Amino acid sequence: MTITISHVFDFRSVSPSKAIHNHNVYIPPFKSDKPIKNVHDKTSPLYQILTWDSLRNNITRIINNVNTTTNLKDIIRDLLELNLIRGRGIFCRSVLTSQMSRPEFTHVFAALVALVNSIFFEVGQLFIRRIVWQFKSAYKRNDKPQLLNTVKFIAHLVNQKVVHGIIAIEILTVLLEKPSEYSVTTAVRFLVECGSMLQDVLPNKLYGVFDLFCGILYE
Repeated sequence: MTITISHVFDFRSVSPSKAIHNHNVYIPPFKSDKPIKNVHDKTSPLYQILTWDSLRNNITRIINNVNTTTNLKDIIRDLLELNLIRGRGIFCRSVLTSQMSRPEFTHVFAALVALVNSIFFEVGQLFIRRIVWQFKSAYKRNDKPQLLNTVKFIAHLVNQKVVHGIIAIEILTVLLEKPSEYSVTTAVRFLVECGSMLQDVLPNKLYGVFDLFCGILYE
């Protein structure tokens, strides 16, 4: 099933993180893993909390190491050593946060998500839901920096064939239905990034977007 904007609010699920305190301080693996070895009952709440913290810290560490010189094979290898299905929410949040702070590496993050999606489809689907929700949230709050970075990320995911072209068309429609100088500029930048792909996969719908642009120009 193709995920569209209307499905975005279905992504939230119960996360193990709700059972523990929420903190953003990174703890090196050699420190966070040590207490786990001292807990012998793997069914105990304490063991679950410690393993969750360790998983979160390790995924965060790996994603923080992504840059333009990154060997994605090494990153994927490190991620596959972890329980990425359990930590799918952590992965999505870490990638979205890192891309927002380092938008110059967007193409690398998109390639990483594409690789993960090819191995763990459910992780890719969750990521799509969350990034579409992030777009909707940024648009409603008129958060221009987040909106621009988010559509840039989505455009690269369209090029990687992770996000379906239909979502891209819907985003363009949202940006142009109540045009402002910034929303039109954002739409143009979005098309610059993934317009060629949309031309290949959805030419008729892309022509409809061009009609919206023409209507705005004549107003």
